[in-house]
Amino acid sequence: METGYSKWRKLDNAALAFPLVTDKNDTRVFRFYCQLKEKVNSEILQQALDQTMEKYPLFQAVLRKGLFWFYLERRDIHAIVKKEKRPPCSSLYIPDQKTLLFQVSYYKNRINFEVYHALTDGTGAMNFLSELVQNYLILAHPAADLPWVEQIEETTPGAQEEDSFSQYYSSDIPKNKEKKPAAVKLKGEKLLHADMQITEVVIPVKETLAKARSYSVSITVLLTAMLLCSIHEEIPKNRQKKPVALMIPVNLRNYFPSQSMGNFFGWIEVGYTFSDETIFQDVLYDVKKQFKEKLVKDKIAMDMNGYVRLEKNLVIRAVPLEIKRYFMMAGATLGSRSITAVYSNIGILRFPEAYKTYIERFGIFASTNSLQLCSCSYEDQMVLGFTSKIPDDSIQKNFMRMLHEEEIPSMFPVTEQTAERWRECYNQRMKDVDNAATLENRDTPDIVQGNAYFIHRNGTLLGIGWIEGNKLRAIASMQPGAGKALCRAMQSLIPQQQMTLEVASTNQKAIALYERLGLIKVEELSRWYRVK
Repeated sequence: METGYSKWRKLDNAALAFPLVTDKNDTRVFRFYCQLKEKVNSEILQQALDQTMEKYPLFQAVLRKGLFWFYLERRDIHAIVKKEKRPPCSSLYIPDQKTLLFQVSYYKNRINFEVYHALTDGTGAMNFLSELVQNYLILAHPAADLPWVEQIEETTPGAQEEDSFSQYYSSDIPKNKEKKPAAVKLKGEKLLHADMQITEVVIPVKETLAKARSYSVSITVLLTAMLLCSIHEEIPKNRQKKPVALMIPVNLRNYFPSQSMGNFFGWIEVGYTFSDETIFQDVLYDVKKQFKEKLVKDKIAMDMNGYVRLEKNLVIRAVPLEIKRYFMMAGATLGSRSITAVYSNIGILRFPEAYKTYIERFGIFASTNSLQLCSCSYEDQMVLGFTSKIPDDSIQKNFMRMLHEEEIPSMFPVTEQTAERWRECYNQRMKDVDNAATLENRDTPDIVQGNAYFIHRNGTLLGIGWIEGNKLRAIASMQPGAGKALCRAMQSLIPQQQMTLEVASTNQKAIALYERLGLIKVEELSRWYRVK
């Protein structure tokens, strides 16, 4: 074991309730992944993980139950890379079992980092995954001479395990006496245990930012308002007197300097009470106002102190955990009364230019007992990850429609569930093209590697696309005149790189389109086919 780290440490304030509210229906696990442009080598990934653990041995811990509090205990357990076999966000914390609270797995081109939320937050997970991906690609491509990802500041053992909540706590800061109204709840039948709806959407950062700026708001404010409106549409009339409210996690490191790799986040609650006359702009500008009012250091400090004040209460500290758990669970239940759903924007992942050759995108989503949206950005791609326990996906569809109404193009990565539909679209459009191959069921694994997409605009399926590295492997238009928009959408997935493709010399219509887009012929291939 590394020296300089404590053998045990108490949970951060934000994590205290996680072990108490974890169950089969909400594992409190979130997944952060990196989609590469090549298949993952499991042996190299294991080497990369071993290197990463040398920098972040803080993660080599198990969760234990003490007399008064849960705590993390360092254990000499080797973290093993596994091929993905379990459903996303499966349980990692099993009471009374001494197992690590994270898992690195892989599937085809994808590296998954799943972690129990009591161990770290989104920022800690992002730092860990960035280090892991960097180490992997440097090991996998030694001849490429990839540069190291710049770190803001080298962390020390003490800085990583710092209890930043206690460090910045002050009894002199007054209590927040604001009363939070009860929010509307998403009711109805819910999926049980590991079952969970997952919907991912890829939107272009540049176009989304341009749309947000046209309203003089941030991307986070824009998407928050869209989610509030999308939820409201599904609330029955007799329950619309209550506000729709979102919990928005806040990275406290942006307000109070900290290198903690544990949990150091707070949250704000942003809501809106709708009326029959409400329009989208009303919600948008009210959300902007709430963000401005609540994301102030003094207000953040007041809320943070409120979290810690209860933990430091001498009476509560002296109460055994088995009794304390009832009060904490009651407090968690009471606190959730003011929340309808959760939206967490993790932020931007930055890598040097040379890494673009190998990285397709990053994505994140989390377990939930209701509805949650997570997002992150890399280059010009922002990935939105919806998770829901509600079988009906009307809210997600409402959100997509709003993207379309705001003229923000959206791309949906093909999954095993949608691969057949993608093949049908492709085969339908290619049946009259000379020498075009017909895609069959055996081609599904290749299609589902994360590089095939449905492209939508204004509520309409424009077409499909498939890229491999910087090569446009396939494209098919489902609407007249959509070819240019499809090519531009697929090109956005290959930022600042030359896009290459092959096209039959007989397909003059496609050749004319590619020439208008500025593509030039670099090679002419002759192919021979054996006719049986």
